[in-house]
Amino acid sequence: MSKSRKLAIGLVVVIAILAIVVCVIPLRPVSYAVGVPYQDVETYYVSEPYEVQESYETNEPYQVEELYTYSDTGTATLFDDKYSVKAGYYLALPTYIRLHDRDFVSGTVEETTGHDITLYVFDQKNYNAYKAGQSYTPYVYLSKNSRSYFSFIPDHTDYYYFVLYNGYSWITPKLVALNAENSWSESKQEYRTVTKYRTVTKYRTVTEYRDVEKQRIVTKYRQETRYKQVSLLDYWLNYAS
Repeated sequence: MSKSRKLAIGLVVVIAILAIVVCVIPLRPVSYAVGVPYQDVETYYVSEPYEVQESYETNEPYQVEELYTYSDTGTATLFDDKYSVKAGYYLALPTYIRLHDRDFVSGTVEETTGHDITLYVFDQKNYNAYKAGQSYTPYVYLSKNSRSYFSFIPDHTDYYYFVLYNGYSWITPKLVALNAENSWSESKQEYRTVTKYRTVTKYRTVTEYRDVEKQRIVTKYRQETRYKQVSLLDYWLNYAS
């Protein structure tokens, strides 16, 4: 083999060795980052329902028996007619009056034939005295009137007598129109059921929510720097700035 051929082969071998060294053999250290997993305890919160007793106020109806006082009024007709009275006589007209808290008797008396008439009003006791010729006290006394208005206040429950007196006339009978009424009022009491309202405290169950702390294990990642050997060609192509 010639000397030049030997040199050519040697040169090829050197180039091949250099190529292997540059491209294959890791000669240069470089750093790189990797994500490394690890487990950690994580705290989190959830909203959980729970029940509580809540107080509230409400108006509650109730019924009571109350004594109620009221005024009762009315009018009762005692007489409303014409009456004939003979000459020399009298006519007694009784009526029963039950006394209320307040009574007021009023009316008119009229002799309708153009003459006159005398009117007395008695209670039972004084009418008896009048008949017996004893001393008496009338509630009303109208002497020889052709037409008059009268009134009185009865003071007790009794029979009252309206006396049309024509004893002073011995010849002429009388025709008398008598009108009388009792207007009364009285206080009455009765029980009645009344609805009232009172404030009461009641309770009800309501749902509320609260945040509850909990924990769980989770996987996380952290960056770590690691090192490796790369070939010169890899370094020049990928890491050299």
